[in-house]
Amino acid sequence: MPWPTAMLARYLREDRASHVAAAVYSLVMVAMAFTFQALWWHLTRTGHFFDARVDIPAARATRVRFALGSLAYPVTVGLAFVSAPLTLAAHGLIALYYGFNQAPVPTRDPATS
Repeated sequence: MPWPTAMLARYLREDRASHVAAAVYSLVMVAMAFTFQALWWHLTRTGHFFDARVDIPAARATRVRFALGSLAYPVTVGLAFVSAPLTLAAHGLIALYYGFNQAPVPTRDPATS
């Protein structure tokens, strides 16, 4: 995401332009979150995984974790018009959540299937 990141960095200290830059950055993140969520929901619904060891019912249970981003990222769009630095901090917190809350793809033992 080089362009929205560079734009936010360039206009972060501007008054009105910082709000627009933060909103654009947030909208890109919303699009990415919804795209990832749609992909994950499709894969867990159809079971089209690359590895036969994936436990599909357990993988479906991880949907909620990814759906949280679909709730948090749109909030940052509204927050962008309040404070661009606060929006940037919110994105940092969301990144920390996903960085430390790694959910491995659940697998099953092929011998027991």
